[in-house]
Amino acid sequence: MEEYIDALNPDGTLTGVKKTRKEIHRSGDWHRTVHVWIINSQGEILTQLRSHSKEQDPNKWDLSAAGHISAGDDSKTSVLREVEEELGLDVSRDELNYIAETSSSEVLNDGSYIDNELHDIYIIYKDLDMKDVVLQKEEVADVRWIKCEDMEKDIKENPTKYVDQGEEFGLVFDYIRKHKR
Repeated sequence: MEEYIDALNPDGTLTGVKKTRKEIHRSGDWHRTVHVWIINSQGEILTQLRSHSKEQDPNKWDLSAAGHISAGDDSKTSVLREVEEELGLDVSRDELNYIAETSSSEVLNDGSYIDNELHDIYIIYKDLDMKDVVLQKEEVADVRWIKCEDMEKDIKENPTKYVDQGEEFGLVFDYIRKHKR
């Protein structure tokens, strides 16, 4: 079944048009996504290694889970869906901490994939056993816990190992430091 996404104006307001994911990226419409960072009580971030078959940024380390917001859905509903689909984890709306919105714009695959996104960023504080994580193999090759400061250092030293989340990295790392649990 095709996933439909709400096309947005650059300011995030709805245009009233719904398009398939493929159409959104072919025409370069702005659209909304969710970015989820799962943090445990040791201050470690659950990161995922994107599958080698991903069209965008294959074989790179990324945040815990992410995905498009389906047409008509809100971002919290999308967070719950993406965390369950990609990691097999059941989380509740009460666990979702909205921290910010960022945006990104890039052209990939010789211009055939135009990605204009507004990202709703969430943090989930959760201690979990890695045996409870069930990976969606089409999306996620592996997961690991990494200390915030180690991830920050690794991104500076080895930026090509990670999906470039731009200003989001700084926002999230600052938030984690300020809201230690």
